[in-house]
Amino acid sequence: MAGSSVSVNDLGRQAYQKILFKDYPSAIEILNKAIRLYPREKELYNNRSLCYYHLQNYNLALQDSQYLYVNYPTYIKSLFQLCVLIYFQSSAGLPIPVRQLPHLRKVPVSSCAKQVCHQVISRGRKFVSRGSQSNA
Repeated sequence: MAGSSVSVNDLGRQAYQKILFKDYPSAIEILNKAIRLYPREKELYNNRSLCYYHLQNYNLALQDSQYLYVNYPTYIKSLFQLCVLIYFQSSAGLPIPVRQLPHLRKVPVSSCAKQVCHQVISRGRKFVSRGSQSNA
């Protein structure tokens, strides 16, 4: 980005150092700055999602993963992160935002991603339907 004194690589390295020491709030601060300066750098969103995950802020982690999957459907890390988050939520008995599931209907490009996506959607739907039945 023209006029920016700090490169995306510098900011990425700074955030990575914070992540290594499990200083996730500081890493998120750096990643937020980096995203404001370089909004098209998908790795920044992926790393911020990971930080939110470690802070147990699953909704924000899902938002970043969802953004990546919708805007960069061939970026396999985004599909993996999204599937991990949805799988974790269903395994832990946490609610899954139902609106997350339809976005996973986009056809992933690799056969492995297709299989993981199918398994996560099936598990998520079963979990959502179990929750609906217990609330009835």
